[in-house]
Amino acid sequence: MKILVLTDRFPPFSTGGYDIGCQEIVEALKSRGDEVIVITTKYGISGRQSKEPHVYRILGYSDLSRLKNPGTYLIAQAKRALICRRNAAILKKMLGEINPDLVYGFQLWDTGLLAIKTVQRCGFPLVFDIQDYWLSEYRHKLVLRPQKWRRFMAALLNGIYDFSKLDFRHLYVISETLKKAYRQAGFSGEIKVIPRGIKFENIPGLSSRKDPLPGQLRLFYAGRLTAEKGPDIAIKAWGVLAQKFPHTEITLSIAGEGEPLYVDYLKKIAGEFKFKGRVKFLGKLTRADLMQEYGRHDLLLFPSAWIEPWGVTVIEAMACGLPVIATDQGGPQEMITDKKDGFLFSPGDYQGAAGIVEALIKNPALYEQARVSGYQMVKEKYNFNAMMERIHNYLLSVPAGAKT
Repeated sequence: MKILVLTDRFPPFSTGGYDIGCQEIVEALKSRGDEVIVITTKYGISGRQSKEPHVYRILGYSDLSRLKNPGTYLIAQAKRALICRRNAAILKKMLGEINPDLVYGFQLWDTGLLAIKTVQRCGFPLVFDIQDYWLSEYRHKLVLRPQKWRRFMAALLNGIYDFSKLDFRHLYVISETLKKAYRQAGFSGEIKVIPRGIKFENIPGLSSRKDPLPGQLRLFYAGRLTAEKGPDIAIKAWGVLAQKFPHTEITLSIAGEGEPLYVDYLKKIAGEFKFKGRVKFLGKLTRADLMQEYGRHDLLLFPSAWIEPWGVTVIEAMACGLPVIATDQGGPQEMITDKKDGFLFSPGDYQGAAGIVEALIKNPALYEQARVSGYQMVKEKYNFNAMMERIHNYLLSVPAGAKT
């Protein structure tokens, strides 16, 4: 089967788990004998491009996330509209040259809805891999906003005047949380759930964990450093514990990157506690380094303030034998059975998170139970090969080359 993958970003130039997941699926499809061509944006490219077999970084890209001035933002929106129209023209030409059996779309927020319209107008079936809320946010802008003039402006900028004419019959999501969100956003067709799995051959496993020295407790946070991910909650929970157990060396390692102002804010919070030097900012880690860090720590704090669509960090940590304390909503709530294979607390409740850690300090047997049960649960439910079998069968079920 000849598959054209369409995505905003593709590693090594990526911003998160969605992009990495796309790459893993692409490599797995190739290993199964499928011909896979990737078309993506120029994100991360500087100067001349090095040649990559079957990867075309040719689409325009516009990052509006850092623009705060209203006037500048409006100009950037207009430029983005032009970029999306150019992307549609480029894609139409490439579709004619490649002539795939189907197009496989991942995150397309920056590529634009016109790309979706172009694929479907050219008569190619389009399958969506949905790992976050990007498509439901588009529908909100174009259909659900109460102000008619704002819907009109969104339609004008995106080149989509009737969202209902786009075809989303071939769409799967990675969690029940996302399925519910897309149902609430008005997506009425079949929505299949295929949870994301992980490659156990790349995971050190239970034996990788290094026991702490006596009088040590090593906490870990891994994720983007943004308010919605809750790294400040992790720091505050650490602060409560450090003050309550002054004779235990409780440390917190923070892996990830974010806007400098927000990172400075986090460092300021950490500096308000007297145990300075026990909160370390590791920056952005490679995947291999992240696996090693899981093994060097005793607990993962996953304190997301927003409703996580999934949370691959949670299952990766569990697969490394690292127990997880997470917020009781979204993807983590789907994965974790509280007090059995992990632990849940209310969003924003850093006292509650600290209380769970305290309970584990006092009950090593409960800690060990969660460590082993979490590993077993992930191995049984979230195996990458089983996930790929379901994805491949789903792709095969889509009529190749049929107009949709």
